[in-house]
Amino acid sequence: MKKLLLILTIVTFNFLVTFSQSPDTLWTKTYGGAEWEIGFSVQQTNDGGYIIAGQTNSFGAGGNDVYLIKTDSEGDTIWTRVYGSPGNEIAYSVQQTLDGGFIIAGRTTPSGTNNPDVYLVKTDANGDTLWTRTEGGDDDDEAYAVIQTDDGYYIAVGTTRSYGQGYADVFLVEYSPNADTVWDDAFGGNANDYGYALQETENGYIMAASTGSFGAGNFDAWLVRIDWEYEILWHKTFGGLNGDHAYDVQLTSDGGFIGAGSTSSFGPGDNSYFLFKASSDGDSLWAKTYGGEDKDECKSVKQTPNGGYIMAGSSKSFGTGNFDWYIVRTDNSGDSLWTKVFGGTSDDECFSVQLTDDGGYIIVGSTRSYGAGNSDVWLIKLAPDLVSIMEYSDLTEKHQMHISPNPVSGSANLQFLIGESGIVICDLFQISGIKVKSLINEVKIPGTYEMDIDLSDLSKGIYFCVLKTNQGVQTKKMIKL
Repeated sequence: MKKLLLILTIVTFNFLVTFSQSPDTLWTKTYGGAEWEIGFSVQQTNDGGYIIAGQTNSFGAGGNDVYLIKTDSEGDTIWTRVYGSPGNEIAYSVQQTLDGGFIIAGRTTPSGTNNPDVYLVKTDANGDTLWTRTEGGDDDDEAYAVIQTDDGYYIAVGTTRSYGQGYADVFLVEYSPNADTVWDDAFGGNANDYGYALQETENGYIMAASTGSFGAGNFDAWLVRIDWEYEILWHKTFGGLNGDHAYDVQLTSDGGFIGAGSTSSFGPGDNSYFLFKASSDGDSLWAKTYGGEDKDECKSVKQTPNGGYIMAGSSKSFGTGNFDWYIVRTDNSGDSLWTKVFGGTSDDECFSVQLTDDGGYIIVGSTRSYGAGNSDVWLIKLAPDLVSIMEYSDLTEKHQMHISPNPVSGSANLQFLIGESGIVICDLFQISGIKVKSLINEVKIPGTYEMDIDLSDLSKGIYFCVLKTNQGVQTKKMIKL
């Protein structure tokens, strides 16, 4: 009995240590030509692949052009498209639209001019242009993010120097599904204010911005909550006496908000990752910094299924180059669970992270260390994050998943209950986060299901069976003898 207890204790200890390890890198890909390419935005598409938007000056009409890349689930290129003029164009944001196509936002500076305008491109599912729109005045105007609303409208957020009170103001532009301009306005004070991210909420929108007009320092991170009519419900600043910025924001599962960016007011270095949690009214709940003694700047944040957060950006504090990718995973209180650094001996910068359907992450940026040109788009896929898989387990009776026998040596019997019609996915993962078997991927109606699983080809060890339905996710640990 004592010997058995010792074995179980060791297994449990090793499991807890592995549990907080970072997920493995499944693959990396670079895209581009002999010159300069950068990837600013990535999203998983409905077919399980990925869409990437950025800039290229290896291809196109001249200067810089918008660069759109469609890949399959393994990152292999399906098609690429280039949009622009003999001047300079760049895309900072891409989203798949309700019709299966894409909306792209950035800026355009036509040849012979010096002042950019907001630039939007709507495409079909193959990347062919349906319409383009520009918006702006006599000075500099650009869009950093775009969303499609639930009713099919498009809203871009960015910065304008043509309109507003200050030298630069947050700029919002709304277009109808037919690409007609519905509304545009500037938000800000008498100094410089920049808008970077936008998300739809249940009664309006939340914006992430940086403000020199309000707050305690020369720049503060700024969250602005507006209603459907674009009236400001509240706006709050976060930061200290120096420069602090918010580059991304997301509505969280508790009805509040998570913002991320950079701070030179707090933290260990010249510039640090800045993560701050706000209530539904914008009141500060907590703030955390991450990084080293040099410059570290977070560009993207997403809430993970368990209520924690994943951040992506660039670091001069860690890695082997001038800049390297810096990925930080936290729990729901902002305490770091794991970090990863990617890069070579040259500059490598990261701009966007998204969650993927398998519980992992897709990350995009640029690399000068690898690839074919001076700078290439760099895409990295991380394996499912077992921190998310385990902590998000739905332990209610919605699924009532059972595996027997457990431990198992040859085959096992899987039983589960489905209470709502919809797609059912059940996969088997190694403890490293690598998927080893796909057991179910089909639509099922409510009912009780049972199936035998052949596990004779698996090596001994700990595995996780993950069941996903419309009602949530359930995970069962399984030991293979």
